[in-house]
Amino acid sequence: LFERDFATIAPELQEDYSPPAYFSPNASHGSDLFSLLGNQSRPDYRWLIAGPARSGSIFHIDPNQTNAWNVSIRGRKKWIFYPPDVSPPGVVSSPDGADVAVPISTGEWLLSFWKYHLEARQHPDPTKRPLEAILQPGDVMFVPHNYWHMVVNLDPCIALTHNYVSTSNLSNCLRFLRDKKDQISGVRDRVLEGAVPPEQLYEVFVEKLRIHLGEEKIQKYITNSMKPRIESCDRQRKILMNPNERILLRNVKRTRKNVRNIRKEYRKHEACRPPTETIATPSSEQESHEGKAAVSIPFVFQFQL
Repeated sequence: LFERDFATIAPELQEDYSPPAYFSPNASHGSDLFSLLGNQSRPDYRWLIAGPARSGSIFHIDPNQTNAWNVSIRGRKKWIFYPPDVSPPGVVSSPDGADVAVPISTGEWLLSFWKYHLEARQHPDPTKRPLEAILQPGDVMFVPHNYWHMVVNLDPCIALTHNYVSTSNLSNCLRFLRDKKDQISGVRDRVLEGAVPPEQLYEVFVEKLRIHLGEEKIQKYITNSMKPRIESCDRQRKILMNPNERILLRNVKRTRKNVRNIRKEYRKHEACRPPTETIATPSSEQESHEGKAAVSIPFVFQFQL
């Protein structure tokens, strides 16, 4: 269950909803700049999530180049991250990110691709290795923009997640809103309710930012957004280097039919189920301030609920 309108359906939940201090709209690093648009006009940004054990979400990158935080209210959640320039085993993305082929479910990925994930853990370059953590009740996970990630519920789980834009990812978000209007999500089904149409979102957002940040600062972020994104340009080459996906790439067209054919081939191999041991939580690194270059990685906050 991913419920976007939980605060409307159950208004009393809104009274209990308060972002952690680090992610507050008033934080010094300018967290949640999409809030300048207003709740009705901004893209979808928060969800109440619930699911039984062994449910979850398959690999994806969060929409509109947003960061996110996710708090576990009940139950443990297993998180797996892959760096932006490394495609997870079994995941194939077009160079522009518009089309992505992934296994149908988390269970299928664990059965078919776990052995290749174990190999990825041993990559000679530590920056190319996946990151893993088990989120306990009361923990908050920071999810950097552009990171591939999947989640498996180890117990019946209830969680909250909130996507946002801060100064750390503002330039990347502006580039996305300006250059990939067809990929903007979270507004199209609410235009009649006041959401900004995707064709106008960049211009409207920039005007709000001019008022909030000032002309000099916003111009700096716009200038940075004009620079080519080397990371995305390298993605296709990284995929070609991934032996788990070479067969699929030979078919040229990345359609679901091709993906199913590859799955059949992988199923012929002995399935390797994931181990049950606890994986060490990845180390933390704060977001960048004022648009300075920095590398963001996932990290976990602990709170007493």
